[in-house]
Amino acid sequence: MLDSGARGSKEQIRQLSGMRGLMAKPQKAGAEGGQII
Repeated sequence: MLDSGARGSKEQIRQLSGMRGLMAKPQKAGAEGGQII
């Protein structure tokens, strides 16, 4: 995804990876999720 040439900045990729982490570990959403969303 980083080198695919698609529109998007590293910031967007960082947000996407953060959202993926939330979906993978929903039990941690209370601690870390509030800061990301």
